[in-house]
This record gives sequence, structure tokens and C-alpha cells, in this order.
Amino acid sequence: MLVARSDATLQALEKEITDTGGDVIHIVADVANRERMLFVAQEAVSRFGHFNTWINNVGVSIYGRLDEVSEANSRRAPLPGSGSDPESRYGGWP
Repeated sequence: MLVARSDATLQALEKEITDTGGDVIHIVADVANRERMLFVAQEAVSRFGHFNTWINNVGVSIYGRLDEVSEANSRRAPLPGSGSDPESRYGGWP
């Protein structure tokens, strides 16, 4: 399962993987969008039955004093183990 914001990049990587015998699908999404990440988790389970590893390779920067940062900005990306990540919601481990 490949997820990123660039469809062209995902298509090229998916082709490279499938051309060498791999089984993969891609979804265009921004990992800061929780609803899209829940959709990704549902698609992974639907297609592959489960998932063993969930990696968010995302950089999020917040500028400002902690007491001045909005709640929305401080929660832009799901944190693993927080209950908001798809692995804990969808039982990613077999």
C-alpha cells in the first residue's frame, strides 16, 4: 500500500513494484487528513486482509509558542499508539 500526495510518483512506484512481481496498490492522500488515513486503513484491510506495519513518514512543523498554537495545528498528523492511528483502530496485526 503506497500513499502520498503525488499521483504521478505513486503510479511510477507502483509500476516498478508490480513489474518485479510485487503486489501493491496506491492511494493519493495527505497523511494529515485523518479521514483519508482511515480510508487507507480500510482499503489495506479490504485488499490484503490486514497490515503488519504502518509508517507515517511525514514532517510537520508548528511555529509559535506552545500556548499560542491552535488545537487543530497541534493535531495535524495522527500519532502512533494514540488510538487515532489506523493500526490501533483496525487491528493491523494478523
